Amino acid sequence: MHYWSTVNPHWMREVALQIQWGFNVWAGILCDHLIGPFFYDGRLTGDRYIHFLQHELPTLLEVPLQIRITMWYQHDGSPPHSALRVMDHLNDTYPEQWIGWYRPVDWVARSPDLTPLDFFSWGYLKNIVYQEQPMTPQQLRERIILACHDITPAMLQWVRLAMMVRFRTCIRQQDGQFEYLLQPYGGNR
Repeated sequence: MHYWSTVNPHWMREVALQIQWGFNVWAGILCDHLIGPFFYDGRLTGDRYIHFLQHELPTLLEVPLQIRITMWYQHDGSPPHSALRVMDHLNDTYPEQWIGWYRPVDWVARSPDLTPLDFFSWGYLKNIVYQEQPMTPQQLRERIILACHDITPAMLQWVRLAMMVRFRTCIRQQDGQFEYLLQPYGGNR
């Protein structure tokens, strides 16, 4: 397993057993709050993702209207995210305010150094969740939920500041590699 980490980005964890279960997890960052987690059972498909966008996300985003109309929706290059129905829905719901692969604001599909969930949240959550190997899907799900509750607004303020540093460094590098130039951040996140 590979983990994104500011301390040791090359760290790997060897696991001796094969786990026959799993699920996908969606989470978002809005202002200084983690939204979610939301669990998909089984394989994520375009149909499951559009169902999430239409029926689950509005409940997760019960925030003041002013925040909703000024927010941007960003997702990665997962194939279900590029389904035509998904992109049509995002164009209708977040016109010119969503970031994805081949759409209003193009985003490199694999750009973890510019995506706060990748460069911070998933690594932080995995460090907590996998301190010991979960033995059941329910135990894994519970650990993820508890770890998400541990992410504080102060940590997400740090993430927002780190994003600005990352954007500036990316621009200085003319969109080239830059992760190796970033200093690890100390203190509480």
